[in-house]
Amino acid sequence: MVGTLEATWFTFVIPDGKRAVVKCVTFVNNTTESFLFIARAGGVLIANRVIPASTGDQITGLHCVAYAGEDVGVFSYSPNGHSSISGYLLDDVSGRRGPLDNAQQRPEEPPPDPLEVPPREPELGGAHPAR
Repeated sequence: MVGTLEATWFTFVIPDGKRAVVKCVTFVNNTTESFLFIARAGGVLIANRVIPASTGDQITGLHCVAYAGEDVGVFSYSPNGHSSISGYLLDDVSGRRGPLDNAQQRPEEPPPDPLEVPPREPELGGAHPAR
């Protein structure tokens, strides 16, 4: 996703059944003045930087996740600045339509049944067989 207009959010809404992972954000300022650039993913601020004139900045090694219905976006106050967000758009096999609540569970649903764990047989012998 690339954004190039002044004072405009460029966003991409994650479609149902997908999950985005942002790995890199890049900003380039092609003007003679410093400008503010902002990037977010899933409502979380990734970058809020003032980029000096005629320079750029790159943030790599990110692992920011946005779920279905959330967005990733970039914003620039620069009339001639360029920004991009890159990463992956993956199938979300969990089927969630968004992140879970703060308690990490759905209070209206009963908790799942505990898993049945078969008893383990004791291990015989040691690291080396008897001679």
